[in-house]
Amino acid sequence: KDLSWIRGHIDGSEGCVATDVTSGFSVLAVMGPRSRCILEACSYYDFSPENFAFGQARDVDIGPVMVNARRVTYVGELGWELYIPSEATSCVLEVLQTACEETLGASRAEGKWGLGGY
Repeated sequence: KDLSWIRGHIDGSEGCVATDVTSGFSVLAVMGPRSRCILEACSYYDFSPENFAFGQARDVDIGPVMVNARRVTYVGELGWELYIPSEATSCVLEVLQTACEETLGASRAEGKWGLGGY
């Protein structure tokens, strides 16, 4: 519905197009008070508040994959959404799981993994 509306409001003479990239990306959310520690454990990027303020987006590495990270939250805690090329989602998920186990401790990460509770 949104794409249809956008396309309906683009003047062809403006040199602008709207492309549906839905199937090309997946989104993983890393939320909670330790989310910065988890991301820093699997990236060379500086996730400090001075370098990555709320509402900003940056292209960052998560393991061997470049993703678009957006600092947002819907849970009232520190958090990021990671927009990942679909074909690299399983790799990023494994890297994040390893970082969670190392950062939170294996038993805590196992109990929380997949439940959206980091």
